[in-house]
Amino acid sequence: MKMSRTAIKELTAAYRAVLKHAFIAAMGAVMVIGGGASADDAKTRLVVGIGETKDLSGTHNGYVSENGGSVVHVLGVLNVADGTQFTNNKTGGNGGTIFIEKQQGIVNIGENTIFDGNTAMYDGGAIGNYGSAVIGQNVIFRNNHAEIDPDLKNVTSDWRPIGGGAISMGVNAQLDLSNVLFEGNTAGYDGGAIGTRRTLQKNEVSGFEDLGNYIKIADSTFVGNRATGLTSDTENGSKVGGNGGAIANTFATTEIGGTTFAKNTAAKNGGAIYNHHFINVDATGTDTGLGGVMTITDSVFSENSANGNGGAIYNTGTLTLNSDVFVGNSANGFGGAVGSQGQLTLKGTMFANNTAMVGGAMYSGYNDSGVGRGSSEISGATFTNNSAEYGAGAVANYGSMKIDIDNTKFVGNKVTHAIEQDGWNNRNLNSSVDGGGALFVGSASATSLNKTVFQNNSSTTAGGA
Repeated sequence: MKMSRTAIKELTAAYRAVLKHAFIAAMGAVMVIGGGASADDAKTRLVVGIGETKDLSGTHNGYVSENGGSVVHVLGVLNVADGTQFTNNKTGGNGGTIFIEKQQGIVNIGENTIFDGNTAMYDGGAIGNYGSAVIGQNVIFRNNHAEIDPDLKNVTSDWRPIGGGAISMGVNAQLDLSNVLFEGNTAGYDGGAIGTRRTLQKNEVSGFEDLGNYIKIADSTFVGNRATGLTSDTENGSKVGGNGGAIANTFATTEIGGTTFAKNTAAKNGGAIYNHHFINVDATGTDTGLGGVMTITDSVFSENSANGNGGAIYNTGTLTLNSDVFVGNSANGFGGAVGSQGQLTLKGTMFANNTAMVGGAMYSGYNDSGVGRGSSEISGATFTNNSAEYGAGAVANYGSMKIDIDNTKFVGNKVTHAIEQDGWNNRNLNSSVDGGGALFVGSASATSLNKTVFQNNSSTTAGGA
C-alpha cells in the first residue's frame, strides 16, 4: 500500500516522538526540563534570551535534555570561558551541549575548552549552530556523536538530517575556528565532525536562494572522524548519508588553511570532505542550483578512506585546491584522493601513493547516475606512485567533462588490471576501461596538455602514460 506524503509525515513525527522519549529514558542521568531546575536542582540548563549576554565557565558533566542544548540554549550572546569542559552530556534534539537558535544567537568559545563524549539524538553531537560560533585556540572536540537513529525511515519525505558529529550548522549559520582538534567524532548521517544543512530555501520570486552559511577553518586537525550514514531509505531502498568523514558541506562558502585531515572515513563519498552541489535543472536544461564553494590551501590529507568515491574529497560543487598534499588516501570507487563531478581548480598540489578502483589520485566526470557538471584545471601539480585497478593510475576523466593540465608531472603511476569492467561501457563512462598508467581520457572528454612530464608510468594493457 502506498502512503500519502501527509501520512508519511505523521507517521515519521510519531516515530520520532517515541524514539526521543526512549532515547532520554535510556540516558540514566539527571533530566533537565526546559530552562528550569532539574529533578535534584543540581543541574539547571542555562538559557540565554534574545538581547541577553551571559558567561559560562567550569565543568559541565552528565546533563540530559529532551530538546536541543542540554547545558545551554542560546538566543542571545554566550561567552564560554577559557578551559571550560563539557563531558558526557546528551540531548534528544540538536546540540549535545549547546544549541544556538536562529541568526541572533552568538557563542564565543574560549581557548582550551573541551567537548568530550557528548551526544545528540539528531544533529550536532556537541554544538547545534543556527547562529554564529567563534571557537578559540586549542579547543578539543573528541568522541562526540550525532546519532541519527539507524532505523529512522522516510528521511527524504519529511525530516532531512544534517549530521555533524561535533558541530551541525543550520541555515545562515557562521563558524570560525583556529587551531582546533576534532578527533573520533561520529555522525549517523553526513559530516563526522562538521555537517551543514542539505536543503535549499525556495523563494517563489527568485527561485532557490543561497542560505549564506560561512565556515572558516585555520591550522586545525581532523583525525579519525566517521560518517556512517543511515542504513536504509524507504523511498528507494538505499543507504542515505554517510558522506564526509570529517566535513560535509552544502551551500556554505568554506575556507580551509593549514589543516590536517588524517584517517577519517566515510561510508559513502568523501573520506575527509564532501562538498555538495544541489542540482536544479530548469525547463531549458540549465542547472540553476546552488552548492558548496570551498577553497583549501596548504593542507594535508593522509590515509583518509571512502567506501564510495573520493578517498579524501568528493566534490560536486566548486572546489579550489592550492598547495595541498594528498598521501595514502583510498576509495573503493572513483578517485583515491579526489573525486569530482563539479568545478575543480587544482594548483601546486602533490598526490602520492593514493589508490582507487578508477583514478588512483583523481577522478573527474559523471557520477553513477550519469550526472556531471563543470570542468577541471590542473597546474603545477605532481602525481607520484598512485595506482588504480582500472582507468588511470593518476587521473581519470570521463564523460564530457573538460580537463586542462599545465606544468604537471606524472611519475611512477600505474594501472594494475586495465580491462573493461562489465556494464561501465554502456552505463555512463562511454568508453571501455582500458586505462593509462598516468592519465585516462574518455572518448567524449576534452583535454589539453601543456608542459607536462610523464615518467615511468605503467599499464598492463593500454598506454603507459
